[in-house]
Amino acid sequence: MLDLRAKMFNRRASGPKGMADGVIKSLDISPGQKIADIGSGGGYFSLRFAEIVGKNGKVYAVDVDQQLLGYVERHGAAQGLSQLIEVPVRSLSASIHPGSLNLIFIRNVYHHLDDPTGYFREMRKYLVPGGKVAVIDYRADAASFSFYRLFKHSVSAKKVQGDLAAAGYTLEQSFDFLPEQHFLVFGVTDSTDR
Repeated sequence: MLDLRAKMFNRRASGPKGMADGVIKSLDISPGQKIADIGSGGGYFSLRFAEIVGKNGKVYAVDVDQQLLGYVERHGAAQGLSQLIEVPVRSLSASIHPGSLNLIFIRNVYHHLDDPTGYFREMRKYLVPGGKVAVIDYRADAASFSFYRLFKHSVSAKKVQGDLAAAGYTLEQSFDFLPEQHFLVFGVTDSTDR
């Protein structure tokens, strides 16, 4: 049952509407970088990121679900991706060093955060100078019907921008090629108080 759920997450991420290749290209990831994939689910993006950053980089697959992390671990090991590290949310601060991440990637998870401003204010300490936060989530303000909005699995881009501005970030890029989601990239406004 677990593998079916993880495969479903990965099928959605890699499907035509997910446009994963376009997402990854837009992030401009380089070998040697360190990335946290928050809410990694079945690990589709974590595995892809790990291939790009190579042995000198690190990808932290972060999730609340230990069984999903086990799935990611098995698939990463099968692909020889020793740079892929599974991190339960409760162990984040013990696993990731402050000032080490080039990118925090959060896809279809933002709408689950109880206090996104507080969360991202805390996450600033993990970013290197010039580090980025990429947020992808289902649009709450789209005109067409969506099950995601019906079940409150969406958020408006305006809310994300307001939350992250209050946490000390500036919107640097906004991509509009995803048919159902917004894709926003933020940088830290002022790194002096991280």
